[in-house]
Amino acid sequence: LILAQAIIEKPQIEEVTCLMKRYGSIDYSLAHSREYAAKALQYIANFPDTELRQSLAGIADYIVSRQD
Repeated sequence: LILAQAIIEKPQIEEVTCLMKRYGSIDYSLAHSREYAAKALQYIANFPDTELRQSLAGIADYIVSRQD
């Protein structure tokens, strides 16, 4: 098992990433992340337009737009 090892090397990370892509794990997770971010943006839209609200919206957008 890769996760049981004390040190995980780059080839092992690439192997796991390949498996996750093959079985749709990454797409599934991204879809759910986007749903949660959209809900979060709906909730914070009810608060006054402050710098804090804009920061929270920016964080939500950043998290779901990341590629790596």
